[in-house]
Amino acid sequence: MSLLHSDEQRELFLTEPDGLAPTAAEEVLRHGAFSLGGPVGGGGGLVPFVATEDVVVDGQLIAKGEAVSIDPGSANHDPEAIEDPGRFDITRKNNPHLMLSHGLHHCLGAPPARMEMQVGLAEIFKRIPTLRLAGEPVVRRDVLTQPMTELPIAW
Repeated sequence: MSLLHSDEQRELFLTEPDGLAPTAAEEVLRHGAFSLGGPVGGGGGLVPFVATEDVVVDGQLIAKGEAVSIDPGSANHDPEAIEDPGRFDITRKNNPHLMLSHGLHHCLGAPPARMEMQVGLAEIFKRIPTLRLAGEPVVRRDVLTQPMTELPIAW
């Protein structure tokens, strides 16, 4: 969706799909549902954590043992972690996004997911360089993961 919404970034990607696939895939992960035009935070897929020690975040005490929900969409657009977070940039080098979680909870499938995204993005745009949106996507907001169920495209 991010590449389909950004003519400039899609045109750049088409100049070197295999070379740009690694950074493009990371930026697509970071950008996430933001490409759908909705709010950055408060989306589905919140990851539950338990604080292992007392910590103060933005003036708020989170006590050891308390549950904490991290919204990766918001974290991935934090200006303290990501330079110019609202900009979709497939050449972004420093991209510490949390879309596949972090630490102990880091997704076990992250390496093959990244590889599949890189190959998939490169191949689909090499084979169908005129791929474009042909309508608005349909997203199910009534389930935690908020999956996209329809994506009208044309070429």
